[in-house]
Amino acid sequence: MGRAKRAGPTRTMKRTYRLNLIRAKRSYSVKDASDLLETHVRTVQGWIKDGLKVLEGSRPYLMMGHDLKAFLTEKTRKRKRPLAEGEFYCFRCKAVVTAVQVERVETGKVMGHGQVGVALKGACAACGGKVNRFSALPKGAVSATDPQAGAV
Repeated sequence: MGRAKRAGPTRTMKRTYRLNLIRAKRSYSVKDASDLLETHVRTVQGWIKDGLKVLEGSRPYLMMGHDLKAFLTEKTRKRKRPLAEGEFYCFRCKAVVTAVQVERVETGKVMGHGQVGVALKGACAACGGKVNRFSALPKGAVSATDPQAGAV
């Protein structure tokens, strides 16, 4: 008899956690933290090996909520990288790339400070896959669909 296959692909996920559930002045055991953040116990144990502070002399390991929240916030901050002008993130290559054949499509939506939102679409220079980036027109730039563009 063969073994049953797992449902769905196995993959490692970089997650964002609901940090608002963590209470700063409460202590959490490894099991409590894993239940609260809906992760496996081994994940929290890995965080301890990666530098999550635990209370000294506590068995089972206990961690304070503010330490857990700060650790996860820093972990998320390290993972992020702002894109420079003309850079895109290719999901196929899993890397920051430049795009070829970039096309600007105005979304018609107004973003912060009254700026017009645009979608930049192109092809990855490395693999040819589609890349997208959403942005806003720089201040003072003229929109092609703006009815007052010609008015001075």
